[in-house]
Amino acid sequence: MRISTPKLEKLMVNGGLSLSDLAELSGINLQSLAKIRRRQSCQIGTAGKLCAALGCKAEDIMPDELPERDAR
Repeated sequence: MRISTPKLEKLMVNGGLSLSDLAELSGINLQSLAKIRRRQSCQIGTAGKLCAALGCKAEDIMPDELPERDAR
């Protein structure tokens, strides 16, 4: 699942959460969260844990537009 790093970070700031806080609340280890922010993707179950910890819906952390695929 694609993740919007700016949206994720905005939700963290609004909730007063550091990356360590989010790791503790979500049950996702800190290294995995760093990878999610860098790759901007994660498994659906992981996104669910993020949303539960942040009190948001999946669409709140998804990019507004999906990248276009090459037409072949």
